[in-house]
Amino acid sequence: MDAYSKLSLLLCSSYFFLCLFVCSFMMVVAHNNVITVQAVTPLDDLMHRLTPSLMGNGMEMCEAVALTLLVLALITLLIRGDRVLLWCRLATIAGTVFLLRAASMFMTTIPIPHPAIECAGRVASTPWEYLQRTVDVYIHGGLYINGVKICGDYMFSGHTSGVTLLSLFICQYMPASFRVLKLAVVGLNILGTFFIICAREHYSVDILIALVICVLCFNYYHALVDAKKSSSWLYPSFPFAEQFSSCGGGGGDCATFEWPFSHPLCLAAALADCNLPSKIKAS
Repeated sequence: MDAYSKLSLLLCSSYFFLCLFVCSFMMVVAHNNVITVQAVTPLDDLMHRLTPSLMGNGMEMCEAVALTLLVLALITLLIRGDRVLLWCRLATIAGTVFLLRAASMFMTTIPIPHPAIECAGRVASTPWEYLQRTVDVYIHGGLYINGVKICGDYMFSGHTSGVTLLSLFICQYMPASFRVLKLAVVGLNILGTFFIICAREHYSVDILIALVICVLCFNYYHALVDAKKSSSWLYPSFPFAEQFSSCGGGGGDCATFEWPFSHPLCLAAALADCNLPSKIKAS
């Protein structure tokens, strides 16, 4: 890895983790704000009436799906020769999405989605307490399985954003021949959002908006890459991720697949075959 690639990796990763920290801080702010409207009756939601309730374990089931997708995304990075570039792209897109989420939580406080949800009192009242709680949410990834219980971070859904971005990334950069795996990934994405609705921790509009924003941000980024743009106000780290990339949004002819280990040989051979032009495969 050359010096510029290392710098790109550092800057794009820093942008991603900084955006996550800002989002964690806004989650704490949103929790404190929602306490003031906790007595307000939850808004009516069609999907809450049409789906079964999985309160108590629905979010944990969604996070199990998210962790599965995370493993597949890491494998996708592992088998790509341009893994540094792809990580920089994912970090840039995800950072922007979660920065937009932080802004939306700050601007509008929405009542809790279900009367059975119990929100603790204000978790912070001084700057030091805000910092402590923010760090706690940040290092635990905002995950229920890690004990993070936050109310008020409804618009838009962070869990939906996570599983959707991972699904888009896997489907975009896995070999084209892995069609069954890509279908399974789409199914996991749908399953994850279904668990969120059933958990009653989000309104269905939170999930819909998260899906739309993730798809738009992901596709817009790759449209910029295909158009050979050098910068974008929406993605501050875009120039560092794409400076020396001559590939299209999906990697194009630059996409190479490799298995960095000696075993299993069948997987190494399958990935090597993905690098062959289609005409050679057909012959």
